[in-house]
Amino acid sequence: MVRMNRKVLFTFLVFMMIGVCWYISSKTVYADVAGVPDQISEHFGVFDEEGILEDAGQKAELEEELSKIYEKYKVNAYIIITTNIGMSDDYEGYLERKWTALPDRNAVILLIGFKSDDHVYVIRSYGEENSEKKLSTKRLQKIQDDMEAEMRNYNFYEAGRIYAQDVYKYLGSYDSVYDDVIFLKWWFQLLVLFAIFTIIFMFSAVNSGGRDEITPSTYLNAGKSRVVNGFDRYVRTTVSRVKINTDSGSRGGGGGFSGGGGHSSGGRGF
Repeated sequence: MVRMNRKVLFTFLVFMMIGVCWYISSKTVYADVAGVPDQISEHFGVFDEEGILEDAGQKAELEEELSKIYEKYKVNAYIIITTNIGMSDDYEGYLERKWTALPDRNAVILLIGFKSDDHVYVIRSYGEENSEKKLSTKRLQKIQDDMEAEMRNYNFYEAGRIYAQDVYKYLGSYDSVYDDVIFLKWWFQLLVLFAIFTIIFMFSAVNSGGRDEITPSTYLNAGKSRVVNGFDRYVRTTVSRVKINTDSGSRGGGGGFSGGGGHSSGGRGF
């Protein structure tokens, strides 16, 4: 009986310790590796806890550029610069977790990880509107291309400015699905206009030889010409019936927003 009581007591103490450890761990707030708050109330911002930017004026100027994105398009825009994240780290997972701390789901984030010799920069976009229609993977990679020279020179301020301005530009343009449509290319439209004006000019030159203009009245005698006869012949009436498919299962539903998802430019070293 005593042995049984000891076993029960030991089991009870083990479960109690497990419960206490779980409670403590659930209440523990782990420090963010980049110094970003667990909950973000601002709709734009530059997180540079380690002061990698040369001066405070550069941070303020970048935040001014990011504020334009939110004010115009209601898309949260951020830049995170840190020496604690590199290419070998789970930077995509980190950004996914930061996204859940934002004021709302529409967002774009640039992460610059400057960890020893393990450097990375990546852009993530979230939210149904800007991710699916405006800030696609291909466009985010184009922004990376524009930033690359500055990143290789460690000019993070100029790279961040390019990022903010490119995001603003793409959010204000047509949907990304039309990027490869040749009819929307400015050089193609200019070529078409040039061709049209050339044809009009050549046509005008050919028909400006001073010849008399011939019209239907040239061959008509106004005093004697008239309609001799005319009639309409009814042939038949054909009626076609098409069955309308009312099956609700055939209707395509709109794609809902689920999870973080979004688009990523992919990590790129510098």
